[in-house]
Order: sequence, then C-alpha cells, then structure tokens
Amino acid sequence: MKKLLLCLTGVSLLLSSCVALEAYPPSITLERDCLDPEHDFDTKHAWEYAPKTVSAIDGWRFTLDPDDVGLDNGFASVGFDVSDWDESAPGISWEEQGIEYDGVGWYSAEFAPKEFWDTFYLGIGNVDDDATIWINGVETEWRLVENSTAQVVELPVEPLTVTIRVVDNGGFGGIKSPVLVGRTPFDVLTEADYASWLAANHPDWPLPGWMRNAYYAWTFTGQFTANSGDAVSNHEALYTSDIAVAPWADAPTIALLYKDQATGMLTQPDATFSLVGGVSPIPKANWVMNGLTVDTTLVTDYENPKVNWQLVITNPTDVAIQTNLIALTQPYGVHRELSGIHGIAFDRDQRIWVNGNQPFAAFSRPADFVQTGQIADVISNLQTDQLAGLDKLPCANAYDGAAAATFAIELPPGGTYALNIAFAPSPDLPLPDATAGSVLGNSEFLYNRDIGEPSFVIPDEFVTNAYRASKGYLLVAEDRDGIRPGPNEHDAIWIRDLAYIGEALFANDDDLIKRYLDVPFQFQTEDGMIPPVLEGDGQGGLQPRAGMIEWDSQGQAIFLIAETHRYQPDIARLEQYYDNVYRAADFIRQKRTETVNNPPETRGLLPPSESAEDLGPDHYHHYWDDFWSVAGLEDAAFIATELGHTEDAEWMLAEAEELRQAIHASVEAVMGPEPAYVPGAPENIESSAMARGTGPAMFPAKTWEWDDPLMARAFDEYHQRWINPTGGGYIHIFGQFWPYGGLGLARNYLRLGRQDVVHQILGWTLTNQTLPGAFVWAEQVSPQTGAISGGDMPHAWAMANYIMLIREMLVIRDGDTLELFAGVPPSWLEAGKEIQLNGLTTVHGDITAQMTSTLQIIEESWQGELNVSVGGATPPDGFRWRLQQIPTGVVSDQDVVIDGEWLYIPSDGAEFTLIYE
Repeated sequence: MKKLLLCLTGVSLLLSSCVALEAYPPSITLERDCLDPEHDFDTKHAWEYAPKTVSAIDGWRFTLDPDDVGLDNGFASVGFDVSDWDESAPGISWEEQGIEYDGVGWYSAEFAPKEFWDTFYLGIGNVDDDATIWINGVETEWRLVENSTAQVVELPVEPLTVTIRVVDNGGFGGIKSPVLVGRTPFDVLTEADYASWLAANHPDWPLPGWMRNAYYAWTFTGQFTANSGDAVSNHEALYTSDIAVAPWADAPTIALLYKDQATGMLTQPDATFSLVGGVSPIPKANWVMNGLTVDTTLVTDYENPKVNWQLVITNPTDVAIQTNLIALTQPYGVHRELSGIHGIAFDRDQRIWVNGNQPFAAFSRPADFVQTGQIADVISNLQTDQLAGLDKLPCANAYDGAAAATFAIELPPGGTYALNIAFAPSPDLPLPDATAGSVLGNSEFLYNRDIGEPSFVIPDEFVTNAYRASKGYLLVAEDRDGIRPGPNEHDAIWIRDLAYIGEALFANDDDLIKRYLDVPFQFQTEDGMIPPVLEGDGQGGLQPRAGMIEWDSQGQAIFLIAETHRYQPDIARLEQYYDNVYRAADFIRQKRTETVNNPPETRGLLPPSESAEDLGPDHYHHYWDDFWSVAGLEDAAFIATELGHTEDAEWMLAEAEELRQAIHASVEAVMGPEPAYVPGAPENIESSAMARGTGPAMFPAKTWEWDDPLMARAFDEYHQRWINPTGGGYIHIFGQFWPYGGLGLARNYLRLGRQDVVHQILGWTLTNQTLPGAFVWAEQVSPQTGAISGGDMPHAWAMANYIMLIREMLVIRDGDTLELFAGVPPSWLEAGKEIQLNGLTTVHGDITAQMTSTLQIIEESWQGELNVSVGGATPPDGFRWRLQQIPTGVVSDQDVVIDGEWLYIPSDGAEFTLIYE
C-alpha cells in the first residue's frame, strides 16, 4: 500500500462538518488477493500489475513486399514457406526498427493455445496505415486502418497460422502494438487499445471522450504553494469536460450522470465552463438536467487542506420535477489511461473506499441507492433502473470495479438541492457539509491576492482575464522543485520550459522563480552539460532522464540566471552560480569543436541532438540548439562582465559571434545566398519545425537583427504556410494545433511590426480555448475535435507565452531600448478608452504610462488627439514607438521626435500629444 498511501497523503483533501463516522469497519476490509503480490497497488500502473492469462505469439516472420506480389504468390496460404523471411514481431513501427520504407509488408506466425484455455481471443491494434488478416489461410472480415478501433475476435481453441498484410502509405508504418492471444479481451490488448475497443463495443456507455477519440479536455484547481506552506501537498485536482473529477492526476474519477427523461438514455452533462470571478483557478461548470439547472464548483480548501466539489441544483420552472443524479466512481483516468479499481465499497452510503483502507470520497448526504460491481454490471443496472445493489466489491481481477451513488431529487418550483462531494484521505475526518461553508470565498480571496492585479489597464477585459488566469494556473502548477508543464503527462521539468516560465514570472516581478534556480544545475556534469529533462524519481525528488541528448539546455539555464539578475540585481547570487555558468558556456564551446571539419552546411554548429523533441529526429543539426547557445554565450558574457571577469567575457562573446556567423553560413549553404527563409535544420528545409524552431533567433538570441530582410521573408513564409490557412492557429507536426507555439510566434511578429498577424494568432487563441471558458490550452489540439490530442493541459509554456505576449504588446525590451505599444490595436486607441502602465516591471525599471484619446477612427481616417505620458523606467537609449498612423503634429515640451514610422522618446520619459487632422 505504500504507493497508494503516498498519493492520498499528497492530495490531502477536505471535509468540513461536525458529523463523523468511525473508521471503516475492519470486517469488510477490501481484499488484496487479486493483486500482483510483488507490487503495492498503484492506480497509474494498474494495467501493468493486473494478472492476465495471455501469451505473445512467438516465431514471427516478416518480409517487405515492394512489388506487391504477396497476394499473387500465396503469402497467406497455409503451409507457405516463410523460413527465409526475417525474424521480426509486430510491436513497434518499421522506422523505429531502422526500416525506412513505405509500401507493403507481411507478418506470419503459428500459435497453439494452452491446453487449459476454454476461450481464445486474438487482439490487434495501432496499425499504420492498413492491415488485412488471414487465419489458417482464410481472409477474415477484419480490416484495420490507421486510428481505427483495435480488433478482438474469439477464435476456436486450435492451432493457428496468423498472416497479416500491412500497407504503409508514408511516415511511420507497421503494427505498432503487440499482437497477443489470451483468454479475454482484457488480456490481449494494450491499455490504449483496450480502452478504444471497450468504447467501440459499448456505444451506449457514458465513457470519457478520450476513449472514443471525441472531444475531451480538462482544467485543474489546487493550492498555491506559497499559501499551503507545503509544496508536497500541492497536488492538483482535475475537472474534465465530461463532468468528472480526479482528485489527483492518475486517480480514478467520479463522473456525474443522469437519465435523460426524453430519451431514457444514461447521459453525460453538456456543460459550459467558467472560472470563479473570471480569473481564479476555481473551475465552474453549469448544465441543465431534465429541466433543473446544475451549478458546480471545484475548489480547494486552504485551511484543512482538501478539495470540495460543490453542487447546487435549482428548479427554475413553475412545476415540481423529480429526477436522479448519479455519481459514478469509474476506473478511467483523466489522461488517456485506465486507473484501475480492484476493490471498492460504500460506508453507510456516504463514503466511498477504493483499493484499500483509505476513503476516496465522501458525500454531504447519504445516497438514496448505492451499488458496486464491475463497470459493465453497474452501468447495465443504471440503464435498466436497477438502482439498489451490493455495497462492496472486494476484488475485481480486471481492475474494472465501479460504484454508483444515486441521489433522488424532488424539487418544487424555485426549490434548490445542495450536494458536496469531498475527496478525503483520512477516515478520521468528518463528513462534509452541504456547502463547505466559507471555503469558496476564502480560496477566491487568496487566489486573487496572489495573482494580483496586472500592472496595466487595457480596454479589453477578456484579454486581461486570460492574462490573470494564466498567472493563476502557473502558480497552481508550482511544485516543490519547479513548475511542471502540466499536471498529468509529465512528472518532469524541462529546462526550456523553465526558461520560458521563468521569463513570464520575472516579468510579473515574482520571487517564485528564484526558488528554483538550483534546479538546472543540480545534475550538471563535470564537463558542464546540463541535463535537459529532470523527471520524478518516485521518492519525491528528481533525476536526469536517461538517454536525453539535447543541446539547448545550457543556453536556457544561463538565460535564467542572467534574467534573474537583470530584473533583481544581486552580485552575490551571480558569484554563487558563476562556476555553473562558466562550465555550461565552455560545454557549448567544446561541443562546437566536433563540427569544425564538417561541410559548410553544418560546420561550426552544435552536433546533432534530439533538441526540442517536436522539431525532428536526433540526427539533425537543429538550429534551435544553436540559437539558444548564442543566447547562452552572450548572457554568460554579461554575467562575467558584471563580476569583472573580462577575459572570460571576451572569449564568450567571441564564441557567440563565431556561432552566429556559422549559422548564417549554414543557412546560406543550404538555402542559397538570398535565403527565402530559415529552415529548421540543414537537413530539414520543409517542415513546420522551422517556424517554431526559429523563434529564439529573434529573442533572446538576436541571431539576425530584427529589421534584417531575411527575418521578414522567413516569418512571412511561416505565416503563409502554417498560420494563415487556419485563420491564426499554428499547425505543427502530426497536423495538430500547437497553441504555445503559435503564441511564441506571435511574440516574433510583434518585433517585426506585423500587428495583423499578432492579432490573428491572439484572436484564434482566445476563441479556441481547449476547454472553452476556462482559459486553458493543451500542448497539442486536434483540428477535428478541438480537444487535447497530445501532451498535457493546462500547458504551462502556453500560459507563460500568453503572459509575455500581452506584456510585449505594451512594452518590448530591445537591448537598451524599450519599444512601446507594439501590439496595441487601433480599437484600443478610440475616444473614451484608456491604456495605463502602472509600474510595469522591466529590466530598466518599472515603467508608468498613460494614454487617453479623443480619436475617431474609421478605417484609415484618424481624427482627434492622443495624450500620452511615459516615465518611471530609464532605458539608456530611450523609448520608441512604431506608429500605426503618422500624426499631423506633435505637441511636447520634451525632445519627442518622429522619424519615418518611429516616434522616439528620451530615456527620462516625456508627456506629449499626437494630433490627427
């Protein structure tokens, strides 16, 4: 039980009431004899631990068929001699086996079932792109295509010859899951294939959207570590678009269901999401249930701490309504995985116990009907209105236990019904009351206090609310050793994510990031390499991810230290990290020596690496690594100069310039003397990786000047290929939307003066929230469903890029200059609207500014005045503003100058009026 107990203690949930129950009666303790005795139970690994009667088919043979002659030559016939075929089994793609091939391939094997088997199933799934199967020389009716549901078929218990013909039309091909035989469908499929098979074979079951490849998303709530005082307890509770809650990332979920009185179907709510106050990471969902309105809120109680799921059901009609609300505890996790339940029970119809001697959840009132069983039996009973049943399922060998608590609701006109579901790790805590008292108000107060008001006022509340919500999500995502990219998929810290998140938090004048400056360096090797990914070690700590070779992390770690100092100067802190910075810079220098004799295309670059994993294979020389290395070397030189190490600074700057020139030479060698754009790598001149991968070339590296014609050409090419066709969504690998990539690109378009593209991307992002109403974006989003299709959510890098984009729409740092209002649209400048910068943090001081207007703007015609004041920050080279419309006059007592499209303001600020006639 050790693993389960650690998980539950970490969640540390709520219960505010004065009524207590005694501990769970020992006489009905859940049994454990169905567990793998070598493992403590862990819901996340339930599939791995579950006992199965299964065998892999041994002796697979494989051959390519480039001329597609196998059908004519009888490859599938019984007795065909395959002895000269290769020994290779299904399970991974051809390309992952080193077979670079598109076309037809064949698998063949023989299998004899075990003598004691009375049933016999074969399972196959994850085919790319097309497969046909023969059993004993007879073609089956099965036909699998890419992304189709896995197939499970009962076969006669007799020796078999299995032959499979696969057609790969491009990309990764083959059969990417093992082909298994066993006694049940549960035995013969992978976890993902079993989930999709289960959904396909039970279309009337109310299953999570991810099991049907349908729309699915989630958000989270949790404590800010600064408030909880204990980062270990800062686990997030997740709220899904299916109206289900998981109290921690890999937990089973409780879903709310009801019987639709019009159709008689067991139904999942069709809900609308929002955040409390529009900005706090306290998710709300609202829907209609048989004429009743249901308002729900998922909120953390800071005082205990614990999590409440508060429901208020109201009858807005003028007639009485009777219905049932069902809370189904199910063995399905949030992030496309099963979260097994081997044992489940009710305690006095008010507490649910899962997988042992700790309560999973508690209700503020007893359920009217309870039942446990395997998920198929529980759902069948609910569908047929057999509401009463067993209150205990001691052992489900397939880990498919479930429990339904049914609440009978009868409301007169205007009546209300309150229910609070609390997720509680301790049997000694009292039951929750119906409303959880002042929990919501207290949590909202604390969230709003720590999120704070932004240091700006703009005439667009929607944009501002998304900004504040993004900061709230980042604060919830904080763990004791940093900020994870998301709550589910990644128990790991990427140094590049930390760099972007840190930048956003510095810009908010937040001290949080300083707590994690040690993280990039704690596993730095003697030669200076900084492991790019640190993952959980299972004991509450971190360890480097084995086998990861990425060369961007050195530059990103140095950037973190340099940015910390720019925003909050501290020479002692620089001295503390200087040895780490020096060794990281020297590591870059040493890695470049490996390519000094390469052809011009790669000479002087960093060697090949996995780089940012979405940019391409590990044998490419990704420019992303080089851009970040230029930034790291220049920031190392900045740190060395601050500390008086002038000789170190000289070689660091020289190395940065040499690398910059090597990049220029490489791009010209690959693309010609007048490159049309910057590719992703010398080996990759066509993929969308070039768009995201070139981002650091403008900031923080500035590998080319912003006004270099190549930058305008390149980003115009990226826009036309991967942004404009979708109206602002960035299409990246796998044909998916990548919101954080789009927001990052928007920051580059700001620097290029392409405000049209900036607002195209921003508009698409705000109107295509992965969970609409909750200001949440996934790492990857399906263009077909709008749901999460890869990675995690809420995606911390997306939140960080959103924060930085909105700030940079108001102020951009360009060395010793601050550029103002680069992303302010004309609609924000119209009469009666106001823009304020109220001590907005920059590396040159806190800027204050105010803009009021009497402008009437009709297309290209501007009439009226803009009154502007700028001060506070003192950038050495002053301020500049790229004017969207040239005024007919400027009135100011200070040295405010217009030169072409630029307005220049002295470093000590100015007050002025722009006149448009």
